[in-house]
Amino acid sequence: MTNNVLPNIQEISLGNERMERVNHAKLRGVEYDSKLFWKKNTNLVTGRLYRANAILYKLRYLVDRRWLTRLYYAFFYPHINYCCSIWGSASKKALTPIIVAQHRALKTILHLKPRTPSIILYQKTKLLTMCEVYQYLMLKCMYNTVINSFQ
Repeated sequence: MTNNVLPNIQEISLGNERMERVNHAKLRGVEYDSKLFWKKNTNLVTGRLYRANAILYKLRYLVDRRWLTRLYYAFFYPHINYCCSIWGSASKKALTPIIVAQHRALKTILHLKPRTPSIILYQKTKLLTMCEVYQYLMLKCMYNTVINSFQ
């Protein structure tokens, strides 16, 4: 198996403007790196998810499960959903911190212990996993593309 090496492009210009090559950039809240490994973006999203999980954790005994689920959709889910169609196809290793953060949030909602198997979480809450969110967004995109092509 060979290691595919990207060509070393030194200069890119758009009209008279020269563009500098960078190793990573942030655009509209998504961290891109030159090799599309998504490590920086995963760390960024995971940090936001843990802050959202802290809100759920502090309120877990003050409100019922229905309200915790609403808070999950208000504070947690938007970070998973935002631009997931771009970075959601990253490797499983890159997405693991996000998946773990989602498991912790669901365990907080259900008042379960940290060692509880994750399969139970999604059966009880009927929420989508991070991978299912990505699949849903891709199917929705494909559906819209097909529908718009026939109009």
